[in-house]
Amino acid sequence: MIDFNIPTNTPNTKKYVLDVIQGKSYGEFGKYYNLCKEFLEDYTKAKKIILTHSATSALEMSFQLLNSKKHTALMPSYTFSSTANAVLKNGMKISWIDVSEEDLCANVNEFNESNIKNKIFVPVHYGSSSCNLSSVSKNSIIIEDAAQSLGVFHNQKHVGTFGLFGVLSFHNTKFIQSGFGGAILINDVEFFDNAMELYNRGTNRHLFLQNKVNKYNWTALGSSYGNSDINFALLFSQLENLDQIISKREKIYKTYLKEFSNLIEYGIKFQDLKNVTKSNYSTFYLLVNDLTERNKLISFLKENGITGQFHYVNLHDSPMGKKFTKSKRLKVSESITHRVVRLPLYPDLKKWEIEKIITTVKNFFQINYENIS
Repeated sequence: MIDFNIPTNTPNTKKYVLDVIQGKSYGEFGKYYNLCKEFLEDYTKAKKIILTHSATSALEMSFQLLNSKKHTALMPSYTFSSTANAVLKNGMKISWIDVSEEDLCANVNEFNESNIKNKIFVPVHYGSSSCNLSSVSKNSIIIEDAAQSLGVFHNQKHVGTFGLFGVLSFHNTKFIQSGFGGAILINDVEFFDNAMELYNRGTNRHLFLQNKVNKYNWTALGSSYGNSDINFALLFSQLENLDQIISKREKIYKTYLKEFSNLIEYGIKFQDLKNVTKSNYSTFYLLVNDLTERNKLISFLKENGITGQFHYVNLHDSPMGKKFTKSKRLKVSESITHRVVRLPLYPDLKKWEIEKIITTVKNFFQINYENIS
């Protein structure tokens, strides 16, 4: 079976993990935490970065730092539950906006045209693309869910750095991963000390470690957001090879795009990357015609030893969405949730596996559309 995703190991992965074990320094702010933080701050140009145990925790920190229950977050329903949980757990409201069928990213026009007062834009950068943040109305508060998007640039600027805060994920499902891990990108340094208090279980421990206070106290409502340096050793072994990993993914992505170009005859669509000046090529998907075709294609792939996957179930149609948010029709989201088929895309894919995936997908459409004709 060709797996949907296999995490990347590099020549230094084992070396760095063993370095942590031999040094017996497993806790927060260790050697590899700092190496990862420095790399990411230089790469993204975020003003400050705090590494966390997940993008979920980074999102929760972001909305807690905003500290305003009067705001309403305008966000796509076509996303993971973590984005919505972070809003509701911090006492704010959600108003759903649709996505664009071109790239499955949040429809910026719906945010701009909304007459909701005290609104926050929560764009979710999907797959290999980016929301069109350049067209967001001026002076808007933005918290970016860039969980999938390390290495994605919009107008030469890294996503996650357009808003007040941004978050990245290093979960083992992502193309750069640490098993579990995430980061909050802080783009206004005035929030940094408060963020560190939240990170340090609601204490001013970071000021104590800097000799700015003679003892540390409980100063805020915080939590435990840290991670082991073993995780960051794994992460750093990939970060230092980031360009090479993206380059390998780009080659596979563009091979798919070229080989599948004739599928537009069958109504198949691909993600539009017009809003990115540089992509990470984290995801390649086919947007098929309907639910029946999606299920048949995924089954056909499985029968031929290939793992294909659909993606999100819309949050506004979920039990929690119906309980805590107003009912709303989202025409594009309700369509694409039944039509996405994601294909394997990772550097360890062998040439024969790529060729098999391409041949199998082509055979599916040829067989099905020949039967129709």
